[in-house]
Amino acid sequence: MGTLGAAAMATLLTAVVLLTVHVPLATVATDHVVGGSMWSIPLRDDLYMAWSNNRTFYAGDNLVFRFQIGFYDVVQVSRREYEDCTTDDPYNNFRVPPAVVPLDYKGVRYYVCSVGNYCKLGLKFHVTIQQGKFYLVDSGYPNQKGYLAPYKGVKYHLPEFRAGPRATGKKEVFNQLHSSLRNHIERSFGVLKMKWRILLDLPSYPILKQ
Repeated sequence: MGTLGAAAMATLLTAVVLLTVHVPLATVATDHVVGGSMWSIPLRDDLYMAWSNNRTFYAGDNLVFRFQIGFYDVVQVSRREYEDCTTDDPYNNFRVPPAVVPLDYKGVRYYVCSVGNYCKLGLKFHVTIQQGKFYLVDSGYPNQKGYLAPYKGVKYHLPEFRAGPRATGKKEVFNQLHSSLRNHIERSFGVLKMKWRILLDLPSYPILKQ
């Protein structure tokens, strides 16, 4: 590998490493009202799984269960208990509505109702929680799901941090990390384009295909 190729790879790896750094996100969590209305015996046994399969859940979102107190409950269980409709060793119980359940980490969670035989009648579902992925964007974009923009009206550019006092407060620290990451990504693309000129004329793809 030539000198330029090694430099490109080193810079690219640096950017990839920085992308794994956890920084506080300014995005707002999504509240998913389970089933779209009330948590109750469904008209068909696949109703709640159909609802779950048609949505994307990210770490940081919430499930909101609305139900009649005393008539229904929500129990988080293991996969085995979910399949058997048993609740002998539950992870969590929610008996008072509305139950707001945070989805705070990536993975699969299983929920059933422990009242009577409601679980076997279809009052159960599971969700697959994804780790949030974001496009790093500038302040011209809104801070919404899928976009990671800096705080507006707060010091941002790296020369400002180098010339002035150390970043203080979560907004300045966030902006400094954001600016540093953006700088590494832009430098990486610059080096790669110098090495492989074909990258200067890449075709455009719709955001869903990306």
